[in-house]
Amino acid sequence: KEADVRRGEGGGGGEARKEGGGKGKEGEERGRRDHGRREEERGRREEKEERRKGEERKEERGRRDEEEGKEERGRKDSRRREEEMGRREAKEGRRKGEEQREAEAKEGKEGGERKGRRRKKGRRPLLSHFHQFFLSCNQT
Repeated sequence: KEADVRRGEGGGGGEARKEGGGKGKEGEERGRRDHGRREEERGRREEKEERRKGEERKEERGRRDEEEGKEERGRKDSRRREEEMGRREAKEGRRKGEEQREAEAKEGKEGGERKGRRRKKGRRPLLSHFHQFFLSCNQT
């Protein structure tokens, strides 16, 4: 019985034939080239598979984060909103201060002519123990 190699019949066969056939050195070289090509293809397939698995893992993580992190995201959003509001208020305060200075400049007031020395509310200077004692004695 003659095995038809082209139709894939007849198992086994020599290493050279498996790797691309031919006798002698040419067959060996062709076999090596084919083997290298197959290795490259396998590498490409494996890379593609790895990429696909990575994408799937990323999607899965996204879904899990979506389910678990809705409350967390809400907290983060509210915190961010509060910070933005604080920044906006600070910016408005600075702008009002600038407007006030400009208005005073128009009236002819200089920097030193403002009503006394204004201090932010709630900001009392730190007094030494002696100074605190002295003030407490004077309150009679």
